[in-house]
This record gives sequence, C-alpha cells and structure tokens, in this order.
Amino acid sequence: MRGRDTLVSRNSLAGAYRWAGRFGDAVRMGEHALADCERVLGPDHPDPLATRDNLAGAYRLIGRLDEAVHLCERTLSERSRVLRRDQQPSSRAAR
Repeated sequence: MRGRDTLVSRNSLAGAYRWAGRFGDAVRMGEHALADCERVLGPDHPDPLATRDNLAGAYRLIGRLDEAVHLCERTLSERSRVLRRDQQPSSRAAR
C-alpha cells in the first residue's frame, strides 16, 4: 500500500527530527503524521499507535508533559483493547 509507506516515512522523519534536536519540527510532523495515519488506517491498525507513542516522546522533550501523558494513556488503552480483541477465539476455532 503506497499510502501506508508515505505515512511510515512521515513518522520516520518526525523521529529523525527528534534525534537531530529539531523538536518543533518533530512535533509538527508527528501531529500531521498521526492525524493522517488515524484517518487512513483507522484506530485498530498498529501504525497509528506507534506514531502516537513517537509524538508523545516529542511532546515530552518540549515540556508538553500533560499532552505526552494523555497520548501514552490513550495508546496503552487502545493497545490493550486491540490485544484483547485479537486474543478472542474465533467462532470457527471454537467449534
């Protein structure tokens, strides 16, 4: 999926900005990447969860701690929900 590749590249660029100390650029790119990722891939796909974690790290680095905590809590909640759903036996397997 070509669109997914672009989303992954944006998330990677946001990470590169973080490592380069360009925190403002990292936040801007991360916010755009997350919005697009959630819109294109949906809430159950793992990529938005990873992108959200990365954005939380960028927020932490610039002192936006409340937003970082909120994103981390949201990610944990959604990862737990997806994991529970994925561990449910299918009706076919239960037969």
